[in-house]
Amino acid sequence: MTTKAVGLIFLAVLLSGCPLDEKDNTDSSAPKTNRAESVRDINFNVSSTISFNAIEISKELESGLFHYQNPKNNLSKESKCIADKMIKAQGDFVKEDGSTYALLADADITSCVNMGTPDHIVITEALLSSYDGRIRAVDEFFSEVDLEGKSIDQAGRVRVTQHIRKSDMRIKGYLIARDNSRVEFTRYHLLLDSGQQPDSVCLLDELDNCKNQFLDVFYGNGNHVVYSREIISSNIVRPSFGGKFYESGTKRFRINNWEGEVVYMGADVAPDFSATSDYGSAIAGEVGGDYKVVDAEVKTTSLAESIDKMAAAAGIRVKF
Repeated sequence: MTTKAVGLIFLAVLLSGCPLDEKDNTDSSAPKTNRAESVRDINFNVSSTISFNAIEISKELESGLFHYQNPKNNLSKESKCIADKMIKAQGDFVKEDGSTYALLADADITSCVNMGTPDHIVITEALLSSYDGRIRAVDEFFSEVDLEGKSIDQAGRVRVTQHIRKSDMRIKGYLIARDNSRVEFTRYHLLLDSGQQPDSVCLLDELDNCKNQFLDVFYGNGNHVVYSREIISSNIVRPSFGGKFYESGTKRFRINNWEGEVVYMGADVAPDFSATSDYGSAIAGEVGGDYKVVDAEVKTTSLAESIDKMAAAAGIRVKF
């Protein structure tokens, strides 16, 4: 399960010009405000106890944040479950100041997150709140569309031209340690996707100075481990409608103990990247292709593996 997939599923489908599956009208009453709406600039002034090695950071760069593609086509069973619940939880578009619109959703996704969870990890509660706001949309003739009071399926084939996206996910549960004791944990996600100033919009046809921030905090036995990610689109990153990658531009990033950039050279050309760690290690190559590495630890990607890894970093020995 990835927060990225959950956060992107709604507007990405609108961007592609394809309508979403019909929404369950029995769930059409969404709150006027929600937890995600209050998310502001994410505080990265905290030290992470997880350090990525070269292979791990190269795998991070293969994530959808550095690709231009519809994530709905590549969702895991768990992420699809979450996306379906969030779509059903969404109400109609509400009008904000001026001529922009917002979609709000709050859902209990516990059953989704528990899919495939091993016996030593138990999820007791998982709640997801999302806010897609400052939305402007145009029709096929590039005329602005009035979305007020419409559901996603009623909006039809529109293209979103600007947005701000926020999400707030809180997962509670416990893992069973080797001595059979239970270690309660909370996994706390925040996502802010906006312009470089908090609450400023991203123009989706030219991602100039558009910022994506993600913070993941794990609490267990009083310890916490943080995964942080900040990506800033610069030099005008242009989407490529139909291609796998962005058409051109640069994305600068800071991911845990690494910082660097990804340079785009065409919709179907693997972009180049370079990165340097806080410890002086360097890596360079093509995203998803060949690159020079300094070690060979395999990256873990599932929710259970991520929790185990964070627990280990917090000094907790789990039971297998």
